[in-house]
Amino acid sequence: MVPVIVVRKESETLSSQINVEVYNKEVSYINPVITIEFSEKVSEVSVSFKGKTIRAKSINNFQWEANLIELGLKPGEYEININFKTPDLATKSEKIVIRIKAGMVEEDLFGGEF
Repeated sequence: MVPVIVVRKESETLSSQINVEVYNKEVSYINPVITIEFSEKVSEVSVSFKGKTIRAKSINNFQWEANLIELGLKPGEYEININFKTPDLATKSEKIVIRIKAGMVEEDLFGGEF
């Protein structure tokens, strides 16, 4: 028998398992801010759409916030890219669909929507 040693970077398995969750996929046209949460600590988070990129702000180690107003999106549905660096400094990207809504919901005197 000949012993065999397998060498691999442990961080490669970590970066492939990072989950990305956007809590508010439907945002207002007036205040289009999304909150992004990662399952691992990441750095340099940005959001891009059709060649425009904005940087997200860190809320804590796992949550980031991005104001989409700088992307100039009108009301509708869009597929945007969330870009981030993993702990091993690899750049990853995740596509998500968001909806920007306009207008307001009116309520009658009894509190019901119409």
